[in-house]
Amino acid sequence: MKKLLILLLYSAIFLIQVEGAEQCRKENFGNIVVTGDEDYLIYGLTQDCQMFFARPSQLHLVSQISINRQLMFCASNLIQFHLKSHDTLLLTFKQAHNRICTIDVHIPTVDMIIGDHLFLYSLRNTLPYAACSHSLDRSFSLEPDLSFMDPIYQDVIYFVDALSKGSKWKTLQFVLKDTGTLSMMNNLTMRNVHLSDEVESSEFVLTIDNRRDKLFRRNKYGDYVDYQCGFELLFRPDLAKVKKFKTPKSYGNLVNGQSVEEDIMIYTETDRTSTSQSRLKILNLDQPEDVYCLLSTNFAFDVGIIRQSSLDYLKSNPLPLFGTKIRLHSKTTKKPKSQAQTPKTIANIRITTSTATPESIEKTSSVAYSPSESFFRFETATDSESEAETFENSEEDSEIARELSTDLNELSRDANLTRRYLADNETIIESDAVKSGGTLFSLSLYKISSFLFLVIFF
Repeated sequence: MKKLLILLLYSAIFLIQVEGAEQCRKENFGNIVVTGDEDYLIYGLTQDCQMFFARPSQLHLVSQISINRQLMFCASNLIQFHLKSHDTLLLTFKQAHNRICTIDVHIPTVDMIIGDHLFLYSLRNTLPYAACSHSLDRSFSLEPDLSFMDPIYQDVIYFVDALSKGSKWKTLQFVLKDTGTLSMMNNLTMRNVHLSDEVESSEFVLTIDNRRDKLFRRNKYGDYVDYQCGFELLFRPDLAKVKKFKTPKSYGNLVNGQSVEEDIMIYTETDRTSTSQSRLKILNLDQPEDVYCLLSTNFAFDVGIIRQSSLDYLKSNPLPLFGTKIRLHSKTTKKPKSQAQTPKTIANIRITTSTATPESIEKTSSVAYSPSESFFRFETATDSESEAETFENSEEDSEIARELSTDLNELSRDANLTRRYLADNETIIESDAVKSGGTLFSLSLYKISSFLFLVIFF
């Protein structure tokens, strides 16, 4: 009897814990993010294209959004958000087969998202003005759920072919133009750790974290998640180390979308038996078995999470545009002001002197391209014209310094000879000037006297 009571007690405690974890409430955010929860910003898009931004303390307001259930222009399987810069989100959505459109969405400041009112507006009227790209090629299929941004460049995006199967996935590389359209550049191959030949890539959701470091893959119908360095996965697959974890089983649920900010992951699940029931869940990558529900709604929506510190980092360290050369600078010593270049003029010849020495010459490391840029084989003309001269080793620096010293000595000798020549001929130049002036004065007197004579005579 005593053992039975103890068993019932443990069962009750377990059920209470499970109920607390499954209960959807905004306070569960604090179970994962212990400190600095107000530094996070959660955004999303409903199925009828209503865009919202909310702090964790405002999540209960999302379930109060009134939507039109007949509109599915922004269904979760048709859209994907990407963090483009410190103040801009890139919304990619699909209209038809291989017709992908993009819209830039501005991120409001955190100070604007306060109080008991949700920061909410509709993108439905903006959709006709989106920049769209279309391909008639039926050998591949583009899906927003299988898109992610480049780890290096701000305006390069990848789409995994939704028709890919097996251990290798075909990946298409695009550059995002200023107009918002996509221009295809190359085809890559991505390794798939899910080696089943029967599983298509279309059953997965891909996400790269906001720092563009780790690339996450998750089966929409399963509970396994794997992630690895996005750069190595694309360009150095032999060095890519795969990490996996398993989330608690959610029977009958379909993963619509996911977003990762540092070690925090949030994702939305929709009940496949009832498309009107969706849940927003959160977990920490270090403890993926602890999953909490933040929000429950009667409509489908896609979601993302960002942190103010990440936005500040992207603002101070913006990602370069495609075609920009990436230079790795070594430690340099600044030249003293006394060694600055000063212009001088000698005998109408403008020269620039320099007291450069092997120790004072700035040493800059050779230009380093990322493997992605070298693979693209793309280089802008302005970069090659503005490229500064680099000194690769100390021997070359010493030789250049000796040449500069020799040129300066020759210019100094020429300047001395010029000054001597001017000093020796100064008297001759002055006498010639006096003679020329006297001759001009005599001619002027002659002309004036002739004019007066003619006036008096007539």
